[in-house]
Amino acid sequence: GLSLNSMRGAGVVNKLALDVLFLIPQPLPFVDVDVHVWDQGLGRESVYNLDTLLLCLMFCRASFLPRFYGECISDLSSETAMAIGRLNKLTIDSTFIMKYVIANSLQVVSVLFFIQIMIFSYLMMCAERPTDNGALRHYANCLWLVIITMTTVGYGDEYPSTMLGRIVSVLASLSAVIMLAIVINLVVSKLSLSRQESKVIEVMDNIQLRKDLKAKAAVVIQRWLRANLKHLKELKKQKPAARGGYE
Repeated sequence: GLSLNSMRGAGVVNKLALDVLFLIPQPLPFVDVDVHVWDQGLGRESVYNLDTLLLCLMFCRASFLPRFYGECISDLSSETAMAIGRLNKLTIDSTFIMKYVIANSLQVVSVLFFIQIMIFSYLMMCAERPTDNGALRHYANCLWLVIITMTTVGYGDEYPSTMLGRIVSVLASLSAVIMLAIVINLVVSKLSLSRQESKVIEVMDNIQLRKDLKAKAAVVIQRWLRANLKHLKELKKQKPAARGGYE
């Protein structure tokens, strides 16, 4: 039957715990707790409601997107794919699906980049709410800040003042670096030549090489003929002079 030992033997305990953590309804009923965080930039403590901080866990549900793609869009979670994976000692899980999608679909990577911008903007707004009259209390300004941060522009016109806001900014920067590396890898793989294309290019290069060799050989032959003709003319000039000396 279903028990903790059986779930532990199937290796789904950690996955179940994460799913339950991410799917906890917000706000929590009968819980009203304030969290105080010291902010060096403001010179005072920032007060956050616990529900606001736990609400950030809601965005961890984005990790369910690979599972949705594998089960509803592609055939990666089908019985056939699972059987092929077992034959090759491979577990087809969300991590494998995420690797496959990121390594093969530029469209999905673009969507993930857009989702990250939306999520980090909202987190920035939640982190900057304790400021008195900060511009980052509005979502549009947070969206602007996250975009110029993730694109490594960094105008400096807006910047976070709270500690949590700065943490969000650092996470957005690291995420942008990772996404940039993924995009570069995808572009390189898309622009790389296939085996047939490489074969055609190799044949065309060989043909061009033969043409170049023929042209260089013709130049060498012409220079040899000119040098030979010049040498013969010099010999003809030297023969009459030699006969006049004997007479």
